[in-house]
Amino acid sequence: MTDRELMQMALNAGIPDSVIFIWDKKLISFANMVIATKQHQSVNPKPEYEVTHNKDNTFSVALPDGDELRIVPPKKEWVGLTDEEVTECYSISFNDFIPIDEVIQAKLKEKNT
Repeated sequence: MTDRELMQMALNAGIPDSVIFIWDKKLISFANMVIATKQHQSVNPKPEYEVTHNKDNTFSVALPDGDELRIVPPKKEWVGLTDEEVTECYSISFNDFIPIDEVIQAKLKEKNT
């Protein structure tokens, strides 16, 4: 592709000719880098990766060279109950005739999911 063709493409793309005039050498260099990158991508397309969601909530990625990458998502920090929440659980248990362990379990599940 000639410099003139590159300049015309820049004009067609909406780049003002005043900018093209000032930056013509850098613009041509940039355009050539873009063209080279596009040509490289078409010759060497990016590999597709197979991602598997595992039962233990991790992910496995099969790499093109045969290796496997294992991704472990960050674990959420456990949140306990405050003294006020424990008191509230006892109140609910007493007033609604629900075993205290069930009330506390439900409250913890609510805070940690």
